[in-house]
Parts: sequence; C-alpha cells; structure tokens
Amino acid sequence: MRDAEILRERLSVLQTVDPYIGRYYSMEWVQKNVLQMDKETIAEMKKQIAKEDTAGTGGPTQAPEQQQQQQADAEANPPVDNTQDDAANESLTPQLDFEVEKYSSLLNKR
Repeated sequence: MRDAEILRERLSVLQTVDPYIGRYYSMEWVQKNVLQMDKETIAEMKKQIAKEDTAGTGGPTQAPEQQQQQQADAEANPPVDNTQDDAANESLTPQLDFEVEKYSSLLNKR
C-alpha cells in the first residue's frame, strides 16, 4: 500500500513537470529526481521501451497520425494577437481605467 502511494505521488509530480521536460528539465533529471530511478533502472527502461516500440506494443497513447494532425493544426492556426486591433481601442473597463488614472496621478504627485 505504501509503495502504491509513493508511486502515485511520483506520477502526480511527473504530470506537473511533464510539459516542461525538454525545455526546463531533462528527461534524465526527471527520471532520477522525480521517479527516483537509478542508472540501472533507467537503462533497463530504455531497453524495454525500445523493445516495445519495435513490437508495436508500447509508446504514446495517441497514434502517430493523430499527433501529426494535431501538430499540423497548431501550425496552420497560430495564435493571433488581437490586443493591437484599432477597432478595439475602446476600453471594456472604463470605471476601472478612471480609478487607475486617479490613483496613479496621486502617486505621481508625491
């Protein structure tokens, strides 16, 4: 029971860190520090993953075609910056703008 709880906590941390692997954290660092794997375990996992990839029994939960389609969709529809739109110059929070201006001018007088 204790081992299952430890594994659950490690996987929870892994889910939190996963988006940052390859950018802020290396996979090796995550394996050593989050999953608490030693060098032998890491090597064994790499062998097993390679074997499963060859057999077609392991790998990501999405098919490669789905991953490629998601990547293509993301590239075809990049985010648009609509904050600089000339037609949208009117504030959506005029009262808040007034308050900010009022207190800013008071602070700037000091």
